[in-house]
Amino acid sequence: MLQRCSLSNVRLPGTRNDSIMPNDHRATLRIPPLRGKRFALVLALLVATGGFLAETASGEEQRGQRRGKRGMNAAQHNARGVELIGEDKFEEALESFESALQLDPKMTQAHFNKGLVHWNLAQLDDAISSYGEAVQLDSEYAEAHFRLGQALFGKRRIEECIAALQRAVEVDPLHAEAYLALGNVLATEGRVQESVAALEKSIEANPEDAGPHYALGNIWGQLGDVDEAVKAYGEVVRLTPDNADAHFRLAVSLYGGEEYADAWKHVHQAQDLDFSVPEPFLDALRQEMREPKRKQDTT
Repeated sequence: MLQRCSLSNVRLPGTRNDSIMPNDHRATLRIPPLRGKRFALVLALLVATGGFLAETASGEEQRGQRRGKRGMNAAQHNARGVELIGEDKFEEALESFESALQLDPKMTQAHFNKGLVHWNLAQLDDAISSYGEAVQLDSEYAEAHFRLGQALFGKRRIEECIAALQRAVEVDPLHAEAYLALGNVLATEGRVQESVAALEKSIEANPEDAGPHYALGNIWGQLGDVDEAVKAYGEVVRLTPDNADAHFRLAVSLYGGEEYADAWKHVHQAQDLDFSVPEPFLDALRQEMREPKRKQDTT
């Protein structure tokens, strides 16, 4: 059986606060573009675990040994494409993956790798096509279903996106990133109960990821459930104490629960992290901090 490294256990850096692409197609999923060294790192991790070079059956091994350009076989073209990605040579990497697929059209990993490059270049239609080929060849390839869901969301093909993400977690019930993405998409569709269930599954799969806690905080805040919002944002600041935005959101939630002293504490922590707290909120919080003293003085 083909062995792969699932990205569900590889922490992509900056998945909550990094910049998104200009057309904003990743805004809700909170998945940043994999550029340069970060992209190379993920791919290197996959290579190190045999994810890109593993072969499944003897037929694939034989196809992989066929020689093409420069006397290289399909597996070598595929590996060369990975190297070129590490050098930020994306167009050349595409050529390498295409060469691999000319020699072995059923090389699932080459289709998947090609999809990664298209996604990174914001070529969403091509990414969908490449990931689609990968899942057709291997319907149990959870990471390809997950990436396909990302690309489909970028094209606002929401129902197909949800189906792909649901398939990803069906194949890999511990795919925390896929649960997180699914929860976020369901939230945008107003499917709150399903969204919360998916986000809680993400937490079960990876309790140390602040992302699903943050998403839950947003949901509870929008629903006016102050206690749950405080709990969720509290987990975010515990896991990522330098997250200024989370400190501010926690302060707002604490304000809603009339926990003004604790709200001030997190306002100051947000400010210490160079977060610009809106003046109207500061004024409202100051007012509430003064009000109990005035009431006491008049008694």
